[in-house]
Amino acid sequence: MAFRLKEALESGLRLYASRLSESLTSKGAVASGSLGESIEVVVSQRRGVFDGRVEMNDYWEFVDQGRPAGRQPPIDSIIQWLKYPAVQDRITFGREDRFNIASITAIAYNIAKKIGEKGTKGNGFATEVGESGIDKDIEDLISNAIENDLENTIDQIGELIKD
Repeated sequence: MAFRLKEALESGLRLYASRLSESLTSKGAVASGSLGESIEVVVSQRRGVFDGRVEMNDYWEFVDQGRPAGRQPPIDSIIQWLKYPAVQDRITFGREDRFNIASITAIAYNIAKKIGEKGTKGNGFATEVGESGIDKDIEDLISNAIENDLENTIDQIGELIKD
């Protein structure tokens, strides 16, 4: 007997992950692409209980919700971010010239200082997907799978009783 519940859960979570990736791209939040590439679906089963989730790099919360003022973020992370071609293009407005490491370090320090003082505003990429009604779509997929599994099980039991 093949049950469809796990497939429905995986399908729903893949839809959610796909929408998260699309939302990141539509908001222009793609410096290295590592956040979008890190989005993955994990489904497991233990003792008949399914667990499903969408995982991604830990800093997704800062991209989504922003960062409150108070502490400076690590400068090394900002330096790495500033080295990405997509970020360099935005800073130089598409000109061919690039920053050297001393300039990047100075810019990173100023960015970290400003974030520490004022915080950052998130872009809401995950919040918007979560509030889009996708949970209802996933719920419908799972409900239909459970209903089909139950109907098939009842039909198979009926066939066994007939024999």
